Amino acid sequence: MPDARVVAAGDVNGVGAVGERGVGVALVAVRFAASDQFAYFNLVWNLFLAWLPLVFAFFANQVRVSRGALFLCAALWLLFLPNSPYLVTDLVLLKPRPPVSLWFDILLVQSFVLTGLLLGFLVCAKVGAR
Repeated sequence: MPDARVVAAGDVNGVGAVGERGVGVALVAVRFAASDQFAYFNLVWNLFLAWLPLVFAFFANQVRVSRGALFLCAALWLLFLPNSPYLVTDLVLLKPRPPVSLWFDILLVQSFVLTGLLLGFLVCAKVGAR
């Protein structure tokens, strides 16, 4: 039976965050198709870096034999953990970039920020449930 606190925090396997990631990447693709500008492509890379702590937490949960492997996963988890909330700082990139509306760019950046925060909470819930 899953712990009610973990279920309330979100899907610990990150399935919900996968959908959010898809929305953000699709918005970047739509923006590129509409404007032929590479604006906000860095958000895709930042989101990839935000996923790494969840991957390392999953691997740390799977390794049971080697303390060295567990330590390596824990160290990499700690190293990449700040990338999840770091996506919030990408809000400073917002500025009018015609021909795309500023409102579309706000939606685009906020989708990445929300996904980054969700991933940060999920990884903390996964590590805390261990």
